Amino acid sequence: MRRPKDPTEYLGKRVDLRGQDVESVIGDVVFWVGPSKDRRVLVVMDQDLDEPETRTIVKTGQTISLVGVVEAMPPRELAPYLWKMVTEKEGAELQPHPSYTYASRVQIDHLTKAFTVMSNS
Repeated sequence: MRRPKDPTEYLGKRVDLRGQDVESVIGDVVFWVGPSKDRRVLVVMDQDLDEPETRTIVKTGQTISLVGVVEAMPPRELAPYLWKMVTEKEGAELQPHPSYTYASRVQIDHLTKAFTVMSNS
């Protein structure tokens, strides 16, 4: 994943992340992908992906692919209310990150790593 010079560059863009390593898992639908703690992206799965019939269980160390939209990070104090299992401490870790990826599709896989920004149309 390339880090943009302007942290707002990808806001609102649809992204396709393939072959990304799950760096750590915060909760049922919230986790980090990337090679290390200092080079990671927060992912929040759509709640529909956590329903019993469609549940996708993501674990640290897995390789995943996902499709989603880059959204602005909410204020630290709102994260525990917006996302299940985000503690105050975990909320503090969100602070330096200007955005997260809201994933509408997540697949556990072993594909080659890739990052694509797709047009909004």
